Amino acid sequence: MSSFLVHNSGVAIFGFCMFLCLLYALLFRSCVRHRRSASTGEVDDLALREAGLSQPTIDALPSFVYRGRGESKDGAASATVDCAVCLGQVAEGEMVRQLPTCRHAFHIECIDKWLRSHSLCPLCRADTKPPPPPLPE
Repeated sequence: MSSFLVHNSGVAIFGFCMFLCLLYALLFRSCVRHRRSASTGEVDDLALREAGLSQPTIDALPSFVYRGRGESKDGAASATVDCAVCLGQVAEGEMVRQLPTCRHAFHIECIDKWLRSHSLCPLCRADTKPPPPPLPE
């Protein structure tokens, strides 16, 4: 009976040591992953959420009533314009907002919502943040 107790306690000690080794390996892996993401400049979810533009900045972007593209040289109607945010067509007479860098235009409601959470054009990824004001001389 005493050899049975020695065997069981040996198995228990071995199992506990294996558990500690597994725990150490998981902690080590987590630390390495955290260090690697910090050194490569990966952005966390909070930073992505804060990447949008402020409402006054969005309101300062040019907006106008869409008049269509007119007709091509051969008299045929030109291709329709699609809003890359909602994937709908921009109809003549609708309000659109134009991004200053790339000059892409979108439904005003669609692009305003997009720009509150993103600072890049949804079509070409051009930066839409206005340049900083020039320094006084």
